[in-house]
Amino acid sequence: MNDTILLKQSLPELEEQIMAALKSLREGDLLALGASPLAYTSLVEECFLSGEPITADGRGRILRSLLRWGIERLRPEGEASWVKASWRNYNILSHFYLEGTRASALAESMAIAEQTLYQLRAQSINALTQVMRSELQQPENSQSRKNVVNND
Repeated sequence: MNDTILLKQSLPELEEQIMAALKSLREGDLLALGASPLAYTSLVEECFLSGEPITADGRGRILRSLLRWGIERLRPEGEASWVKASWRNYNILSHFYLEGTRASALAESMAIAEQTLYQLRAQSINALTQVMRSELQQPENSQSRKNVVNND
């Protein structure tokens, strides 16, 4: 498993791994997701059922679900908002990467300039990286992660 290797990486290096995985997620490329170093962590491994064949696309599907889980962890409490700053990380990651919303349309919905969206996207990826790193260091949400994988 890559847990130790990934945890020894600097935050910017791990962010690059997360960013590459998000790009593959947006493109719908399960095989690229399955080839990501993130797909070889304990977070993915523990989601396979006993005796289930471990395939690249299976790893990709589980990693896709885990990224969705991580993004949901960033969702603030309360009523959804396009313009509140507390909702920015969630909106950017959810709508741009999960739903495939165009950057210009997303920026318009969030009432910000498209250039600002790109700057905020880096902050959003950093926030997701911290969620994933924390879970790699001290897995506390195993059941909720498995639930997301099973529901997907």
